[in-house]
Amino acid sequence: MTKFYTIYLWVATISIALGQFRTDIPTSTRPGILEDFSTESDDESFFDDLRFEHQQSFSSSFIFSQGMPMSINSYTNTITYHFREDLIVDANVYLFNVMGAYSDLWGADIQNPLNMAFDAGVRYYPANNGIFNVDVRTHHSPFFNGQYVDLKILGFTVKRLYTSENYHPLFGPDILD
Repeated sequence: MTKFYTIYLWVATISIALGQFRTDIPTSTRPGILEDFSTESDDESFFDDLRFEHQQSFSSSFIFSQGMPMSINSYTNTITYHFREDLIVDANVYLFNVMGAYSDLWGADIQNPLNMAFDAGVRYYPANNGIFNVDVRTHHSPFFNGQYVDLKILGFTVKRLYTSENYHPLFGPDILD
């Protein structure tokens, strides 16, 4: 059985690797779609649609906090605006519901209020190469408030220049100790 899995793994790896070099796959299903959604814009106005991005997501998770299991359902709305090529502003709005794992889902516990959290930030790429950036961000939620100024390389924080944090007593970082 192990030999079968080894052969299958090799065939799958080679197929995927060789599939990356195919050039006969069409890049669009409709002729002229690239002209309609070109990334280059002649209109350099402040209200250009190509500068604006909007994403939505939904997630469900299960965590343990102080030995209590909890389920968290979250809806996220992300709005991003590119002021310039090297200056990006974004905001995230979260609606989430925290319930105990043993709560009655269809009973009175379903009426738990929705919580809302918000964070906003500015990312500045001084070298305009996508490798090095300065990230200024603020977070606000019922459980945590904080502001940060970070120096980042490839998206990883190298140096935190400024921090200000305030935690809820039950849901702060001390619960991991």
